[in-house]
Amino acid sequence: MGLALRGLAAGLLTALTLVGGVAAAEEAPKRGGVLTYMIPADAPPSFDGHREATFATVHAVAPFYSVLIRANPENPASTAEFVCDVCTEIPEPTDGGRTYSFMIRNDIKFSDGSRLTAADVAASWNRIVDPPDGIISARRGYYSMIDKIEAPDPNTVVFHLKFATAAFLPAIADPYAFLYKKAMLDQDPRWFEKNILGSGPFRFKEYEAGQSISGVRNPDYYRKGLPYLDGFTGIFADKQAVRVSAIRGDRAAIEFRGFPPSTRDELKAALGDQLTVQESDWNCANLITPNHQRKPFDDPRVRRALTEEVDAADGDAYLTATVQETLRRRPVLPNAAPRLVSQPTEIGGRAYPAGVCLVANAYLVHHDPDVYADPYAFRPERFLDEPPGTYTWIPFGGGRRRCLGASFAILEMKSVLRAVFGRYAIAPGTAGVEITRRRAITVSPGAGATTVLRDRDQLSSSTTSSTTSAITSPVPAISTGR
Repeated sequence: MGLALRGLAAGLLTALTLVGGVAAAEEAPKRGGVLTYMIPADAPPSFDGHREATFATVHAVAPFYSVLIRANPENPASTAEFVCDVCTEIPEPTDGGRTYSFMIRNDIKFSDGSRLTAADVAASWNRIVDPPDGIISARRGYYSMIDKIEAPDPNTVVFHLKFATAAFLPAIADPYAFLYKKAMLDQDPRWFEKNILGSGPFRFKEYEAGQSISGVRNPDYYRKGLPYLDGFTGIFADKQAVRVSAIRGDRAAIEFRGFPPSTRDELKAALGDQLTVQESDWNCANLITPNHQRKPFDDPRVRRALTEEVDAADGDAYLTATVQETLRRRPVLPNAAPRLVSQPTEIGGRAYPAGVCLVANAYLVHHDPDVYADPYAFRPERFLDEPPGTYTWIPFGGGRRRCLGASFAILEMKSVLRAVFGRYAIAPGTAGVEITRRRAITVSPGAGATTVLRDRDQLSSSTTSSTTSAITSPVPAISTGR
């Protein structure tokens, strides 16, 4: 089904499928049937993938379209494995990594019977990278490395980059980057907001606003033998209770975006072996876009410095491990969000009845000798070879209630430490280990974490040496989790 529905299977977290709807991995795929699935939204804002950034559009419309390249459907969780869709092979760059020439298949047709050519690919991508006035391109900022796109002949599309970068291929492997017919774009750049004309595995059948969208198998699809399904129907329902009821009542087979664990367990208990649960990580990213019209980001020097900090962070394994170890030793939030036991369960050999409220204590987990050897020692090296565990390193909580700002918080801490340690020699301002104190729901240094800073440029070689030596051992001032 991953091949048949392409983009719909990407980003699967907890998909709930009625047994018989999906063939087991070792079985030969079965041909035929119509898949009915739930889309957790009331309707897509528009059909235009270039314009929209919501799953309501990609879940509903992606089966009708082709893209240039895509994440490998056999391994959609990978962030570095890409395969061709309409191209013949992923090209090796030329011109010092600044030119990519894609050869386009010559057997691809739009649903109106016309052939898809390199001109259609170039027109679609030019609309994404440099949209006409009044046209929204939701991910335009992803493609700042692209200088121009051209189609020198019907079978070749050439991307010229401003600079060589490994970010190019991941950027264009965008499931929203639908390939549109150039003639329709020339006629009306906004035509695809309300209309569908693609070259994907399915042809558009009908759309009932706020109700459903459906497609039928494309007999001219260029990947012979695919799709396996005769068609599909996506049912829009923004309320989870409606989606759960549809699956329990066998009115839908799957929900691609995912259910929370409690709902998963409820459905499993109700349907038993009629239900198959598929789980995997989400392949997604959190974006930070500074407003360049407001201070301080209106200053190019500030934006350049921020970019350099982000780029530098990629190679700072020990600094990252130091931040992770700091958060292990001194978690700012000692307790994760409470969980209510919905049915009798056993954790760590102890039984808990339904109705009991459980709270995971980060400090106790982080200092469990069965999890961390010598848990009270400050040793960043423990995270160099093995990253923190999902359930054993919880300074930001866990599960669907994990702090959304975790990645930014770590980047912020690394940036501050890099800036401070790069200029100053640092030593604790007080002797001994500083105890913590409660501050509302957080924990902070009991005496304020007094720290002595000495400008490195003003220190003699001997002083610098001794000061640097002093801060290589665990220092309470940097073990605050702040």
